[in-house]
Amino acid sequence: MKKTLIAMAVVAVAGVASAQVTISGKLRFAYENATDAANASTSGLALTDGNITFAASEDLGGGLAISTSMDMRLRGRGALTDGTDPGTPDVRGRDASMTLSGGFGAITLGRVEAGNGILGLGGAGAPVYGLDNGVQLAGAGNVDIVKYSSPAMNGFAFSVTHVDAIAGLGADNGQAASVVGVTYSAGPLSIAADSTSYGSAAAAAADNRTRVSASYDLGVAKIGVGNQSAGNGTAPGKTERVVGVSVPMGAMTFGLVRASSSTEGTAGNNTGTDVGVKYDMSKSTYVAVQYQTTKSAGATASASKYRVQLSKSF
Repeated sequence: MKKTLIAMAVVAVAGVASAQVTISGKLRFAYENATDAANASTSGLALTDGNITFAASEDLGGGLAISTSMDMRLRGRGALTDGTDPGTPDVRGRDASMTLSGGFGAITLGRVEAGNGILGLGGAGAPVYGLDNGVQLAGAGNVDIVKYSSPAMNGFAFSVTHVDAIAGLGADNGQAASVVGVTYSAGPLSIAADSTSYGSAAAAAADNRTRVSASYDLGVAKIGVGNQSAGNGTAPGKTERVVGVSVPMGAMTFGLVRASSSTEGTAGNNTGTDVGVKYDMSKSTYVAVQYQTTKSAGATASASKYRVQLSKSF
């Protein structure tokens, strides 16, 4: 009996080891003050982010490997989205994906958040709020994807993605799109460009989109730029621009991001400025001070907010 138990334990340990399961996550608290364009102000403590990620990978042999990741939002006690039952823990699903990779490249299946496409490089990694709020810059959306990514060749790689919006028209598979992209990375230079064509179901709201962004690491600072042009079918088109800089100084990093967007037929621009400084207390802990101001096209006043944030990852 003891030998059987020992054998089962050895098999279990070996199975876990071969699966290479990892658990990671983060928790972020902040004090924040926000003032809207009407000069109404709110302030207080907030749990600004919290998640836990389970990931596993396996060598399938023959040059093939598979990896999977499941992320969950965990922000302690909190109300449901409708404001009821304040004692219910705020637990929600986040990104889930599976990737099969080999010499041919990689195929990814996922239900993920598709983030802003130009802020990653264009923001130059500045430690700021982020202006991807749907006004100054396009916001993120939840999507189902199947994506092929090629191996890198002389710094170049390309990808083809089929996208189904989870809530595009109120139901799964409501808004199909195809995205063709190319990236280049060599030394201090990184460039990304992609073109999106939307399906007929979204013709009234979206038609096509082109995004180009780049960053260059000067050593003493990293700079970034980005541009997005979107045709919105029967609605006016929209153009978005971003420029960013981050400056590392020992354990501290200073950052500045400026973004603007304009819509056909609308006078003026939506503008926004992000400023932030981050101090790394360790490889997994930092404190950051961030300030943001935004102004909508045609508005006479700006909105602003600032926060002091403490972050711990594991």
